[in-house]
Amino acid sequence: MGLDVFMDKNRKPEDCLVAHRGYAQCFPENTLLAIQAALDEGAKYIEIDIQLSADKQAVVFHDRDLQRLCHQTGSIHDYSLQALRHFSSYSPGRFKNKYFGEKIATLDEVIALLAAYPDVTLFVELKRISIDKFGGDIVLDVVGNCLQPIIKQCVVISFSVGILELIRKRTDLPLVQQPIGAVVDNWNAAITTEYKRLARLNPEYFFCDITSLPDKGLLTLLNSKIVTYECINPEKAFDALQRGVHFIETFDIKNMRQGIADKLSEI
Repeated sequence: MGLDVFMDKNRKPEDCLVAHRGYAQCFPENTLLAIQAALDEGAKYIEIDIQLSADKQAVVFHDRDLQRLCHQTGSIHDYSLQALRHFSSYSPGRFKNKYFGEKIATLDEVIALLAAYPDVTLFVELKRISIDKFGGDIVLDVVGNCLQPIIKQCVVISFSVGILELIRKRTDLPLVQQPIGAVVDNWNAAITTEYKRLARLNPEYFFCDITSLPDKGLLTLLNSKIVTYECINPEKAFDALQRGVHFIETFDIKNMRQGIADKLSEI
């Protein structure tokens, strides 16, 4: 574990990086523009966030409300997909009006894009706000149908352990055959208060905040591949990878690829 991930001469920095909401450092997060840019930078793993509109359509959006990304009132579930398509997902606080007109992406659009990249893995985070609003079964039915064309490329993840447990139980879902990922903010919680429930779930992937990791020591959790977020510091990422983390989520896929390549050249 650790540096062993780099011992295979065919393994590259992008094999250890997840483009967090696409190439979100330079483009509005979770948009088709950001996802395509991440792919253009060689991303092999991409993470997106999913919520349902009022008419139960899967859209790609992170926040619980529309203010930061769209400068609009309300939440995704307050509007039909048709209404949401009139909004711009342009991150005005970061980019001003540079990307005004960039649409909120639908999950179907992302799936159509990823179909041309069969070697790319898509981490699909189901947001708790939609699970609470519509219920786990409806969210899984909608998202599962969308993912069907590239189901083998997909890993469903969530902060909601309940919906991950539901996936394991729903034998009628194609998703039941796919790996899942549990997201817990704090590493210490994962190895203490949340450990028994995670052990029963036995997720293939485990996500946590990189800032919550202990300063030293080997990092292992059950049989899960460990993914940490959010990091744009190659040195910090490299240290985590040496200690057992398998993947680093980053907004800045381009510079992280180069930074980790530089660190590898020093070995």
